[in-house]
Amino acid sequence: MPPDANPADVDEPAHRAPIPDEVQFRMDLHRDLLRGTGFYPSMRLRHASDASEDLVTKFERASLNHQTRSLPPVVNYLATDDKEYIEALIQEALPADRSRFRKYLSERPLGLGAITAGPGFGKTTALAVGTLAMTTLGRIYGSAPSHVAVSNFAARLDRITSSVTDRYNKDKDADDLTRIQYKLVIRGNKVADEYEAFLNLLENPFAGDAAAPVRSWQPKSRWTMHLSPSFWLLVLLRCPAVRKLRTDDSKILHKMRSEIDKDEKLARLRAVASGEIDWVEYDKGQKAEKKRVELLIGSLISQADVVCTTPALSSQEPFKAWKNEKARGIAVDEAGNISRPDLYCVWGNTLLPCLLAGDEKQLSPAVMTLEDKDADDFPVNRLAKNAKISPLEYIKAIGWPIYRLRTQLRMATGLFDICHEHVYNDLPFTYGPGCDIHLPGHDIGRALETYLQNKYPELTPPPAGKAREVFVDCEGSRCIVDRETMSKKSPDQVKIALELLADFVKTSKVDASRIAVISPYTANVNLINGMKRDYAVLRDLPPAATVDSFQGQEGDIVAVIFGTARAIGPGFTTDQQRLNVMLSRQKCGLLIFGDINVLGTMGGNRDQEGKGKGKGKGKGKDRKDRVISVKGVNGERYMMRCTMLCNIHQRVVESGRVIRIPVKAKEAE
Repeated sequence: MPPDANPADVDEPAHRAPIPDEVQFRMDLHRDLLRGTGFYPSMRLRHASDASEDLVTKFERASLNHQTRSLPPVVNYLATDDKEYIEALIQEALPADRSRFRKYLSERPLGLGAITAGPGFGKTTALAVGTLAMTTLGRIYGSAPSHVAVSNFAARLDRITSSVTDRYNKDKDADDLTRIQYKLVIRGNKVADEYEAFLNLLENPFAGDAAAPVRSWQPKSRWTMHLSPSFWLLVLLRCPAVRKLRTDDSKILHKMRSEIDKDEKLARLRAVASGEIDWVEYDKGQKAEKKRVELLIGSLISQADVVCTTPALSSQEPFKAWKNEKARGIAVDEAGNISRPDLYCVWGNTLLPCLLAGDEKQLSPAVMTLEDKDADDFPVNRLAKNAKISPLEYIKAIGWPIYRLRTQLRMATGLFDICHEHVYNDLPFTYGPGCDIHLPGHDIGRALETYLQNKYPELTPPPAGKAREVFVDCEGSRCIVDRETMSKKSPDQVKIALELLADFVKTSKVDASRIAVISPYTANVNLINGMKRDYAVLRDLPPAATVDSFQGQEGDIVAVIFGTARAIGPGFTTDQQRLNVMLSRQKCGLLIFGDINVLGTMGGNRDQEGKGKGKGKGKGKDRKDRVISVKGVNGERYMMRCTMLCNIHQRVVESGRVIRIPVKAKEAE
């Protein structure tokens, strides 16, 4: 306070209600957990505050599920007497995992759990099952670091709750009072976008995500349709573009439809949504009041069993109030990619039960100031490397019990070997029954191998019963570096990739929408999306994406276009976490386009790098031990060993899985 200030002019702080002892104790435990220093200080303080109780009694009284348990306090995610529901839920796990998964969900110290595994092992599905188990505690708030990850998580929750409910209700009569309902899952978007998107859907019901609002001078809206409040409102209004209201859908949905059907003020809204009148006719007459529609949207959010948003939206209304007042647990997907502050933004500070899922060996949290320095060459952010530590990595480091998945479920047999060899070689795994390459779901992978063997007979076939990645060496390809963004692109590699994919689609008569194209550099992605317009056969090919934006997604066939060349260097394609994501998005086949000699000539003498024969210390060093300066995706510069990239190149060369396509002379000029 300034010395000349009048105390009477200073506003008194708002009165705060005292924090109940139990809540304060949970807050203390939460701080201890995040500090990683043990719980002794909080337990000692608790003991001192009430000498009439011994230490064990205090901890038992503070048990988060209000049951008497031994130290430490434990939460049972399966806290229901409905054993039939628990059995229906656990059936979603593989038979070999059901016993240990049930045990893990039943005994979570401090309510904290974590699920981890490599790509394709079913982490999101396991998280969805765990989240639905947590609904026995109350409503759950779901989150993830990106919009795509949030949408994937919400969709998986919706699919799993449908599967579990159908299994539970099987053989029950329609009027059986013991039937249960699907959980109402809401994928939240910005409230300002929701109403406008809803009107766009009334005008064009089949627009899907394209109904997102478009405003000049503003960033593109990230609104998505599936499971949004607008989606559910269209379900209630009998819109033919969305699913029908099912018998076992949430009772609140049936109640809301009944109320909407009786409201004469919503008659024209019902008519335009169901297709009885078109938008032009609706727009000319009296329309439903905006406030009434927004109330319906708000009511859907309020009554949801699970709400899923990004961490940023969890701090905005109405999601903030829902999280603070209704949520009884937190579930977070891609926990190896989310930052700890973002997690704390969702989790709060009262130690709500929290279930995480992710893989710390994939992309870590983005830190824009990782290598920024001031004029005196001091780091601008001296805690930047600490910020790269994800919540999943942190709780694993402090020794928290982790549930690890061990069965590859997505990739065809043989396709995960490359990542297992270089990233997950300390963990045993098996391929699941759905990975058999002879199954109908892997038909496009077999078609790709047949096409490549016919066109490039020098390509060594994969081992019997296995699929293998193929490296397409674009001999003589150029790499162009953007002078402003320093992002890299290779027109030669993009042209070779698109021509090969176009010929494959045309020759094998496969669906181009089953192919995904990814690249580590934004400039290369933009180039791909521009050049693919020249190939009519690829009109159904989904837009190319960067590695960072494609994490958590997959494609039947994945084409990775590196965009780097020997003259420029490998860039951040040497980053093991980014490589891990790039090489693990496929289900049936993987094509890698690039310069096989980006680190030096492959095959033959490994010392052909202009360093002499290497008799002295450090000379003639194996490329696997090379350390180079790398500029990251956010502009940061750091030193990186080329171990994984070099080993991958050596692997495909030694296995004969390289196709060499020279750049045409005119294109290379």
